[in-house]
Amino acid sequence: MVQFIFTVLTKAADVDSAEIASALRKFTPQTAVYQSTDGELLGLFALTESNQPVADLEAIQLAQKFQEKLDIRLYEALSEAKITSIPTAPGKHFLVFNGMTPDEGMEDEFRRWYAEEHIPMLTQVPGWRASMRFKLISALRDNGNATEYLALHEWESMDAFGTEAYKAATDTPWRTRVVVDGVHKKERFVFESKM
Repeated sequence: MVQFIFTVLTKAADVDSAEIASALRKFTPQTAVYQSTDGELLGLFALTESNQPVADLEAIQLAQKFQEKLDIRLYEALSEAKITSIPTAPGKHFLVFNGMTPDEGMEDEFRRWYAEEHIPMLTQVPGWRASMRFKLISALRDNGNATEYLALHEWESMDAFGTEAYKAATDTPWRTRVVVDGVHKKERFVFESKM
């Protein structure tokens, strides 16, 4: 079984999140709604599992109603990723959406850094709950923002970001070489679960 995730990003003022979530739940009940901590964005995430690649037909049908207002992407879970309930975990929590596209020739090192250093160091941070990584399959109406890789990190609270353990996990020589010097496209959003 392979795990896939639909991500839907949109400006909070542009759409009815309940209507989009309802449409996604027809496809998979594992759908969650988040709002960015600055209140500007909504993030909707729908997990599904399949033995075959998932067509993005449902996402396309969803997008037709809202025209250009939605950034819809389909990602496949990486084989080294721990299968988890992210991003549909219950209870109040925070979700860091961290998308990156490594430079040509840096992909293998990028993947190794995440698997061998970054995620293991994040697991040591108080308040860390889970992490999961994905690779982009398709992006609907891509305006050039879609990143090739997505990491979702679930946290109990934003207090974790001020800890020494978090600072250590996000400031290593390997991270600098890979992320600062070896990634040409980045996007990062911090979302809070909407109950």
